[in-house]
Amino acid sequence: MKIVIIGGGPCGLGAAWRAEEIRRQGNQTIDWTLVETSADAGGLARTVVDEQGFLWDMGGHVIFSHYAYFTRLLDYLLPNPADWNSKIREAWVWMRGTFIPYPLQQNLHRLPKHEIVACIDGLLENERRRSSFTKPATFADWMEQSFGRGLCDTFMRPYNFKVWAYTADKMNVEWMGERVATVNLSRIIHNVILGKDELG
Repeated sequence: MKIVIIGGGPCGLGAAWRAEEIRRQGNQTIDWTLVETSADAGGLARTVVDEQGFLWDMGGHVIFSHYAYFTRLLDYLLPNPADWNSKIREAWVWMRGTFIPYPLQQNLHRLPKHEIVACIDGLLENERRRSSFTKPATFADWMEQSFGRGLCDTFMRPYNFKVWAYTADKMNVEWMGERVATVNLSRIIHNVILGKDELG
């Protein structure tokens, strides 16, 4: 079986690794080729060093996985704990002339009052209508059902367009996993009343 793998990013490298693993386990019909336009492997997960020695990450260097095989492979490839840089996530959003802790939905108290009201109104309206929701067909549908109109207008739609450079109504929902923090309405209201920051 001839396999052409297009792209030397994490998925392409993983596919090549698995194809070679299967071939070495006795399936000699596997014949694979990996094609990459860049001189370096890694795709958007690589780091580039410029002429001045600055490091530039081409994309996110974050791993989202709950797959034992994948975790074992990473441990095999990078067995030294010093090769890993584990961090507790602390992210902030620059918005309305100030930094707001991310996820924004847990830190609405940092917004102007009229936006807080619009966001909570949308969340409460969603709670009232939740039983009538159908399975979301697009990421836009999912955001509206999860966050309500106020939070979508204030943050979710503009932020996700900036991140993905693509409109949410043209994206499906299967890819998300844990990439988008969901809503805990009681914590949101608690944080608004107490003016409490919550980092995620």
